[in-house]
Amino acid sequence: MRQAGVYYSNVKVVSNFMDFDDNGVLKGFKGDLIHVFNKHDGALKNSKYFSQLKDNSNIILLGDSQGDLRMADGVANVEHILKIGYLNDRVDELLDNYMDSYDIVLVKEESLELANSILQKILYK
Repeated sequence: MRQAGVYYSNVKVVSNFMDFDDNGVLKGFKGDLIHVFNKHDGALKNSKYFSQLKDNSNIILLGDSQGDLRMADGVANVEHILKIGYLNDRVDELLDNYMDSYDIVLVKEESLELANSILQKILYK
């Protein structure tokens, strides 16, 4: 994000961070490991950023698995949540399930254009 010039002060990244040695070889990960089975639990809930969300009532959730649907579990005071699903593999097998679970499903789409457009409409209406 820094390299692309889009890492602004209001952008928060909750992610796994890799730890490399002096030769550029991956040694491991820093901090708690976030994976599909704990995104809704300790790894995110115990993060500093999660506690900053306590007064927010609207969420745009972006996910690419059924497990991602629970990422906002535990956020207090949620009034509205828009769930956008990215389905890139096994489309024929998973499409119906995604359509039942997510509010919007993007097939074979990897950009954030839709999410950015929604935010633009909200911020500049």
